[in-house]
Amino acid sequence: MPEGDTVWLAAKNLHAALAGQTLMRTDFRVPRLATTELTGRRVLEVVPRGKHLPTRIEGRLTLHTHVRMEGSWHLFRPSEPWRGGPVSDVRVVLVVPDRVAVGYRLLAMPEPAESCRASSGSAWPPRRASRAS
Repeated sequence: MPEGDTVWLAAKNLHAALAGQTLMRTDFRVPRLATTELTGRRVLEVVPRGKHLPTRIEGRLTLHTHVRMEGSWHLFRPSEPWRGGPVSDVRVVLVVPDRVAVGYRLLAMPEPAESCRASSGSAWPPRRASRAS
């Protein structure tokens, strides 16, 4: 089961690979998103929120993924074979010029822009919630 540090590291790596890049191809292998096309839009940021990884995309769009019990994101070079599980476990593919982000065994859903809180604009490091002692 992915823990907080694993999810945080996944968000950091996804942000480094995708933020500021234009999506060249997207492939959503979940029924609710099967016809969604985000090609040509720029990825703004990927931020961790517990086990949730909202990916902010220009046009006030957010791809909301949750790693569940066994989900994971993997980054590959465009010519590199995918490793991370069987192809039947792939739920999301995001392609930018020099990286392919593949989400295995994820819960993926669109998130209305109105429900997303804007980030500080500087995603890394993300602001941590302060805790009262």
